[in-house]
Amino acid sequence: MTFFNSIKMCYIKSFDFKGRASKSEYWWFWLVQVPITFIALGALGAWNSEKFDVLSGVFLGITIASIPANLSSMVRRFHDAGLSTKQCLKKLSYAVAPFLFAVNLMTKIDPFSSFAVVLLIALLFSAVSFFLLFIILIGDSVYEDEEEE
Repeated sequence: MTFFNSIKMCYIKSFDFKGRASKSEYWWFWLVQVPITFIALGALGAWNSEKFDVLSGVFLGITIASIPANLSSMVRRFHDAGLSTKQCLKKLSYAVAPFLFAVNLMTKIDPFSSFAVVLLIALLFSAVSFFLLFIILIGDSVYEDEEEE
């Protein structure tokens, strides 16, 4: 699948959580979305500057509009790797829940308290979970006899 076709396909199938996404479709889309997300986050940091108001709004809008496309392409990539939607959400919750717990703790504790160890463990667990998600997403298709679109 070509670069532009994969991006177009991910946006067309933004709310389609059935079917499969090839490795090339998922990773080309990811390659475009990560820089846009980082630019949006940087633009949010400059939100108070009048020069960046319009640009910040544009990148933030693109990032928010891409959330359904990102989720559906990830679920379809999991399907291609032989996992169900339920398994995908379960594995994603293993990565996101400890991260949210750690962020919640960071806002409420002194960094030198005993909770800092709990925070570190939660962040470590989250990082390991994200790494395992990454390994699953780069895995081969279980449908090897069919050609990629």
